[in-house]
Amino acid sequence: MWTIARLTLIDNLRSLRFQLSLVLLLIFFVGNGLVYTWKGERVMVENQQVAAAGEKVYESVETVADAVGKRYRILSYQTGTEFMAEAGSDWFLYALNMTPETQGWQWFGSSRGTNWWLRRFEVVDWAFIVRYVVSFLAIALTYNAISGEKESGTLRLLLANSLPRAHVLLGKYIAHLLCLLAAVTVGALVSLLMLTLNGLVVVDARLAAMCLLFLGATAIYASIFLLLGLAMSSASGRSSTSLVALVLLWAFLIVIIPQMSRLIAVTTVETIGPGWDETDELYEQAEAELRRDGIALRPLERARADGFDMERRYARRWAQLDDATTQVHRESMRGRLAQYRRARLVNSFSPGFALQYAIEGITANGIQRFEHFEPQAWGYLETLRAFLVDRDQTDPTSPHIHLLPQYMSTAALDHRQIPRFIEDKLTIYESLSRLPGPAITLLVEALVAFWLALFAFHRASISDAGDA
Repeated sequence: MWTIARLTLIDNLRSLRFQLSLVLLLIFFVGNGLVYTWKGERVMVENQQVAAAGEKVYESVETVADAVGKRYRILSYQTGTEFMAEAGSDWFLYALNMTPETQGWQWFGSSRGTNWWLRRFEVVDWAFIVRYVVSFLAIALTYNAISGEKESGTLRLLLANSLPRAHVLLGKYIAHLLCLLAAVTVGALVSLLMLTLNGLVVVDARLAAMCLLFLGATAIYASIFLLLGLAMSSASGRSSTSLVALVLLWAFLIVIIPQMSRLIAVTTVETIGPGWDETDELYEQAEAELRRDGIALRPLERARADGFDMERRYARRWAQLDDATTQVHRESMRGRLAQYRRARLVNSFSPGFALQYAIEGITANGIQRFEHFEPQAWGYLETLRAFLVDRDQTDPTSPHIHLLPQYMSTAALDHRQIPRFIEDKLTIYESLSRLPGPAITLLVEALVAFWLALFAFHRASISDAGDA
């Protein structure tokens, strides 16, 4: 087995096919380094601008009432591992636009301010390169690994030495896998070097562990297509037949399955949509009730006459409306997340997306990052509201109609006392808790491909050069 692996490895290193594969991978990884160098520099500037704009909002606060009426924007900053797995960092809703004021219409949006139309053109991450380029190169290396030797007659001579067929298959598989892993490793090191020299990446133990896990996931993923290539090459008598069948299989696994996922998710998971119709209906209902009861906000001097009784009733009803509309928007978000998870489940049957989700688990990106950020964002809103209510309570001259700014304290407020949002980032252990699912999927698919390769090679005829 090891002799066959060594000979196959030497043949690969001498072959123009492998040399072109190495050059192609290097081009993609250099492109990755260039894209994420430029993008990283732009994101750093953009983050500084976003942070400065957000701080200006806090600095503009003069009173408690003023702070209640301000609009704040909190966001989840990028992890710095997007060069490995972009994972929707430019379009996931990593920002909450909010105001402490009752019925302030809080909503999630993108945390980035770059041109929306150009975002899709920046995804040249490592996961993309492996998903598409490495899988296709695996097919290119193995489509004639067995059928080519059958056609030339060398397979008959090889097996005439009473060598177990499994050893022949494993030897070829190991050699091709080592070639691909070597090419990916060289490319990844070049990309890391470019990013490190430009000050965008700091190579530490955490990043080194991520890179090793990435290479492990890549090895399993590449194995799937190498073994499928060996299986098809064994089952086909002609290399041309094997190549056509493998390209069609690659298109089904990498292109067609992901295209089906959205349709399946939309048709099998119902949602209320954005929720604007439902919230408008609740708003109109509350307005009608207040008009029917003759409740409306009055100028401060008139309201003092009865101790702000009407304003308190108005605030209670408005708080109920705020809770109801927030619940609608959160239900809408849960529905959209449920659709995303369903589409993700369908995508997981594609080895490419099983790899994608495994790398997202390694790098703490993707849906898990949003699910970690969302409750923190809502929690900060409650913290900010509680702080302002507490400050309002200390002012004896305030009407204490909470979260209606015109009826709260006008006492001076030092903006430095207002709590700022500090995101609690996912730890690597929390992130890796999402890894087993896609990793197991990849392993199962690799084992199935291995069984198919063994089965096809054991049944393959070595005497017939035609189609098997």
